[in-house]
Amino acid sequence: YIQFITKRTVARFTDQLVDALMIMSSSFRGGLSLVQAIEAVVDEMPDPINKEFGTVLGENKMGVSLEEALYHLYNRMPSVPLQQMITAILLARETGGNLPVIFNRIVTNIRESKKIQQNLDTLTIQGKIQGVVMTLLPIGFGLIVYNSNRRIFEHMLVSETGKAMLVYAAVSEIIGAVLIWKISTFKDF
Repeated sequence: YIQFITKRTVARFTDQLVDALMIMSSSFRGGLSLVQAIEAVVDEMPDPINKEFGTVLGENKMGVSLEEALYHLYNRMPSVPLQQMITAILLARETGGNLPVIFNRIVTNIRESKKIQQNLDTLTIQGKIQGVVMTLLPIGFGLIVYNSNRRIFEHMLVSETGKAMLVYAAVSEIIGAVLIWKISTFKDF
């Protein structure tokens, strides 16, 4: 349950990160500093992103360096887009760079990866549905044959060859269902 809640919170945080990056990008264009841009995100965004960025600001005010506070944020909310944002901020602070342009690229990257993930989810659900149909189809066919001509099916239940064929069919059915489920399941990196 805790893992489910954590994943859901990280997913909501990542969804809100697009809007937060846009707010920060606008703040930079308006001449605000990084800390002021983070304050704008805290003021304008709902939970969970405002609490997490508020924690970053609180740690910074307590004397923790901004880099360390951002690393703490990543430890609490591990996601690839957040890692990209933190890396961009740290590189821009050391070497200089145009953060609004970088943030716009990160936003584009997040949106494209979200489209790919939605397509992947659709295809895996389609594969799972096909697996269920293919698993239930022989069972349904067996029930139809049994109801229409019991004599043929009873011969399968009485003879040794028939029993062996039914066991083989059941084992094959289970193996096929497991393989289809494994193929249709995609694990995130």
